[in-house]
Amino acid sequence: FYFLSNDELLEILSQTKNPQAVQPHLQKCFDGIRTLDFGDQPGSADVLGMLSAEGERVAFAKALRARGSVEGWLSHVETAMRASVRGLARRAVKEYPEVLRPAWVVANAAQLVLVTSNVYWCRDVEAALASRDAHGALAALAARCAA
Repeated sequence: FYFLSNDELLEILSQTKNPQAVQPHLQKCFDGIRTLDFGDQPGSADVLGMLSAEGERVAFAKALRARGSVEGWLSHVETAMRASVRGLARRAVKEYPEVLRPAWVVANAAQLVLVTSNVYWCRDVEAALASRDAHGALAALAARCAA
């Protein structure tokens, strides 16, 4: 709530009966989140996932109920965001060597693609630097990355 004006904060806190009224302020509350997915039912209080400004959707492992105080259920949304991204990151790291890269990139959110690619790149660079022929190993890695 650090980047909200007093008027915006009051508007959010006054919307306990209409959770979807918080949508216009989500970008200021959570970096990278444009909206929450409340499903297809108008007026639904079930939060199913989150959507980025680019339109990528990340589903929550378990749907949340936007009931009670706004700050309470938004705190639960934040916890669900972290848990969902953590679980998806673990899956992406596991699947990376098993799936062809183009299919893997399309199947994962951009944030997960960047993180997982960097994890494997760092691992490969460290292995190359630790090898007997570090110069040759780094050259081979550069050629593989450029391909």
